[in-house]
This record gives sequence, structure tokens and C-alpha cells, in this order.
Amino acid sequence: MTPSSSSTRRRRGMRCCSSILRRAITAKSSAASMATSPHPSARCCRALLPRLRSDETAVLILTLAETTPVAESLRLEQDLSRAGVPVAAWIINRSFARIATESPLIAAKAATELPWIQQVAERHPTLPIVLLPWLPEQVAGAALAKLLA
Repeated sequence: MTPSSSSTRRRRGMRCCSSILRRAITAKSSAASMATSPHPSARCCRALLPRLRSDETAVLILTLAETTPVAESLRLEQDLSRAGVPVAAWIINRSFARIATESPLIAAKAATELPWIQQVAERHPTLPIVLLPWLPEQVAGAALAKLLA
């Protein structure tokens, strides 16, 4: 078996599991929807959905302050809500809105982000909304935890 055929099969499996989970989230009776699926990934999804609904799981929605990412994130939140999976917080990543600058280009970009940040804040008055600034390097681990605090 070549590496490409193995990775292709893995991608197909992930797409299939994603499709089954999406059907489960959007279906009125998710258990019935997954129970009738002949695909082996349905077992995985049957086990996953209750864990997503439990108190041991916190779902954080990470988005950019732009039209398409915010719209897609809001649709994701609706799907999660229909499935009974609560969202714990929103994270708006790589925002120029918190950067002090004299550059008119960066100031203009920051101004275009403000309506999207405001929309998220208005729709979620009780949820934490974290605004992470644009940084030139990737942030992970302890540095990310410090930014989220």
C-alpha cells in the first residue's frame, strides 16, 4: 500500500465521520440517524456526541473578525445548539482592532473588523469573548494560555 492511498483512505474516513456527525447534529433524532448508518465511523460518532454534550467538554469557537469566518462560526454554533452542545466562549483571533498603529492601512483593516466583533459581542452578551491581537508568530502552549487569561 502506498502512503498516498493510505492518506486518501484516512481523509475519506474523516469526511465520512464528519458527514455522519453533521447529520447527527442537524437531525431531529440524532440517535436514530446514526443508528441507521451502515458506516463503521457511526460508532465513533455515537460515542462522541454524548461526550460533546457533557460537562467535561467545553466548546470554544475560534474565528476571525471577517465576513465569512463569522458567518460560518455562527452557523456552527446553531448546529451545536440544535445538538445540545453548548458553546463556552468565543475567541476572535488575529485581530488588528487591538493594535495601536499609525499605519493607515492597518487602521483601515482594524475598522473593518469592528462590526464583526460587535456582532459577536451583541449575540453573546453572557459568553466570554476573547480578542486576540494579530501577532507575527504562532502562539501555542503557555503563551496562548497567558493571552487567554
